[in-house]
Amino acid sequence: MREFVIRMGETNNAYALHQKVWEVVRKTLRDGTHFVFREAGGYVKVRHDAGDVGRPCLVPETGKRYRFDVLINPVRSSSVVDKKIPVTTHQEAIAIVKRYLERHGFSVISLDGDFVPGKMFGKPGLKNFRMRSFLAYGEVLVIDGEKAKVAMRDGIGASKRFGFGMIDLEEIP
Repeated sequence: MREFVIRMGETNNAYALHQKVWEVVRKTLRDGTHFVFREAGGYVKVRHDAGDVGRPCLVPETGKRYRFDVLINPVRSSSVVDKKIPVTTHQEAIAIVKRYLERHGFSVISLDGDFVPGKMFGKPGLKNFRMRSFLAYGEVLVIDGEKAKVAMRDGIGASKRFGFGMIDLEEIP
């Protein structure tokens, strides 16, 4: 896996950001490439599995501990309507992140997070709405290195194509 950073300029529209990133990725990487991205301050980090574009990124190993952070769109299924609904409590967002991490080969050692300002979703022809954002952070132990690698490449949770779900890891010596 490799990653690179591109300057995109500030945008508060998740759909417009997705379109810009997709255009760059399509020009830079081959078709069928798995990638995930995350925006911060007008820069976008893209992680992918295609060729030698960018620098190598950390690959999680079974048995090692890491500090992590991940920006998620905290949603859950509704029992009333057939769609996802936003999570509004800290406790529920933490539970969702914990489930995502455990499903993807991580054992959670510590976990916290904060709701942060979300981006608008303004796809032409649809009503605009604000996507919830929750920045989770803490420490994890990798218990299944293969699942963790897939999570690093593909991201976790909902709305990955709009800049959510990219896990950043830092090894703890």
